[in-house]
Amino acid sequence: MKLLPLVLPLALAPLALGGCFLFAPAKGTGGPTGVGPTNEPAPSSAGPSVSEGTTSGGAAQPEPQSTHYSLSLHNSCKQTVKLFIGEKPPFSSGTNTSLSSNTTTSYSGSAPENIWIVDDSGKPMSSYTAHPGSQTMQILESCTGFSTY
Repeated sequence: MKLLPLVLPLALAPLALGGCFLFAPAKGTGGPTGVGPTNEPAPSSAGPSVSEGTTSGGAAQPEPQSTHYSLSLHNSCKQTVKLFIGEKPPFSSGTNTSLSSNTTTSYSGSAPENIWIVDDSGKPMSSYTAHPGSQTMQILESCTGFSTY
């Protein structure tokens, strides 16, 4: 055959160039360790298992962020203060309420939530935005603002 003279030099070319052939053992053949790539994952004695909040790829899934807030609000003002809970008084829907002098009450809900001090006509004077988590705030003695308590 005329193809034989071409096939033999091509098959022997890597050897003539000083190279060699490396074959990775077939999966499950128990070939030598540390030689060539394998398709099997390395054994691991550490790390979370799938039942511990990981995906099949092994990456840990973050805990979902809570949007719940809990606010303890104290009124340090010497009079009852009118409050509005919502986006912007008097232009949005929300809850009108009040807080008597020297009292503390708790509010909770989905954050962020705006709590406004409003005047007698319902116009905003000051606001506080409740964020996820627990907070303790007070209405100032001036009746016009908020601060930590």
